[in-house]
Amino acid sequence: MMRFNTSTSLMEVYNGTSWVNVGGSTVTLDEFDGDDTTTAFSLSQTASVASLIVSINGTVQEATNTYTVSGTTLAFNEAPATGDKIQVRNFFSGSSLDVAKLQDADGDTKIQVEESSDEDVIRFDIAGTEKASIAASTTTVKNDLVVEGAIKSDTFYFVKRSTNTNITYPGSYGSVTIDYEDAGDDYGSTDAMWSSVTDRFTPTVAGLWYIRASIDAYPGATSEGGIFIEKNGTNVAQNSTIGFIRGQVVTHLYMNGTTDYVQFKAYTQGATTRGQSAANSFFEALLVKQAE
Repeated sequence: MMRFNTSTSLMEVYNGTSWVNVGGSTVTLDEFDGDDTTTAFSLSQTASVASLIVSINGTVQEATNTYTVSGTTLAFNEAPATGDKIQVRNFFSGSSLDVAKLQDADGDTKIQVEESSDEDVIRFDIAGTEKASIAASTTTVKNDLVVEGAIKSDTFYFVKRSTNTNITYPGSYGSVTIDYEDAGDDYGSTDAMWSSVTDRFTPTVAGLWYIRASIDAYPGATSEGGIFIEKNGTNVAQNSTIGFIRGQVVTHLYMNGTTDYVQFKAYTQGATTRGQSAANSFFEALLVKQAE
């Protein structure tokens, strides 16, 4: 069944349960009288500058220069004179679409724009309960999030460097700082994170980083060798064995994104020189969780 609603001036259809509109817009007419004093007038519907035609004594007024609109308040820059006839035509959506809110017929499911002293927020309510909100700094989902496609993020960072330069170990457990100077696979604009001048990895993104390093530090079958990671000059992870060859060390570290850095060092019990290659002498760093 179909009908024309004379109260809302909208076409409606019966969906088996209730009457719902089938689109279109409604025009309201508000009329006021000037009194040389009043500048603010209350409209019967929420409006915006784009939805109004305002006239005084039949002359259409220029928006912003002569009046502004906020919600249901029409404010003139100067009070209309006594005897002035003010007419306001407001073209608004019959499906409850206005400058602040889109909602269903009973109002319990809606998308609403809220302005607070802190920041603007868009809220998504379903059946009377807020399910999600979007603000300038955060997006919050309050129930299970089901994703059928790929999740892509600009916060994916991966750095990999290697070396094929011979390393001479002094022996007597003396360590050598490793310069992973050869370019590798980088994702997320990470070129500036490794410095061959300082032999340091300094992440420019704060968060939890997974770090793995490998080196050839074979000192002989009966001698000890090893590799370790230093954060800000302090040993935080180490791997060493007798007959150490092409060994690796792995750790997770929180890095502050500004001053925190790591260096990679290796040592041998006896003096030796070892050739390196990209396949077994490298380090890689992956951002696991960006700091909130």
